[in-house]
Amino acid sequence: MSPSIKQKGVISEIEVQQERTLRAVLEELEVDPSDYIVLVNDQKADLDAKITPKDRVLVLPKVRGGAH
Repeated sequence: MSPSIKQKGVISEIEVQQERTLRAVLEELEVDPSDYIVLVNDQKADLDAKITPKDRVLVLPKVRGGAH
């Protein structure tokens, strides 16, 4: 079963139905990890980390700013 995304403002929460790598989940959702901060259970995770249905995966946009 495919992962799904719940939008919560600028934060997105990903739900997975079966164990897979974080990289596989992001690829399936067409999320480029270089554009986002991805947390698993409130910790930055490696793309090869195994994600299970019990894990909490948050996707946050990177903040980009200019010079003042």
